Amino acid sequence: MRNLLIVFCMTVATIIVGGCAAASQGRKFDDTYVSQIRKGVTTKAMIRQHFGEPVSTTKSSDFETWTYSYSDAYGRGYIQGMSYGLVREKSDDQLLILVFQGDVVAEYTYTK
Repeated sequence: MRNLLIVFCMTVATIIVGGCAAASQGRKFDDTYVSQIRKGVTTKAMIRQHFGEPVSTTKSSDFETWTYSYSDAYGRGYIQGMSYGLVREKSDDQLLILVFQGDVVAEYTYTK
């Protein structure tokens, strides 16, 4: 009987600890420089100096788009009936998209 109680307690502890999840995606970046970005003035070299290499880039004939993104979410799992879900309790998200025409910023958007 005692062994059964120990196994039961260990199973419950495993479920509780396993019910938490943390996931991050992308690369965190310092956003203090975002307010200093100027359309038609800020260059690719300046952006690279402050943010490093972008997470992704796309090119068209006239424009080049650089994306910097980071998402760090912490959630707590729960079991309800036969389904498993994740409640997002805390997040730290950043998204910076820059559009270059030639070597300078033509447009950008930042969300946090």
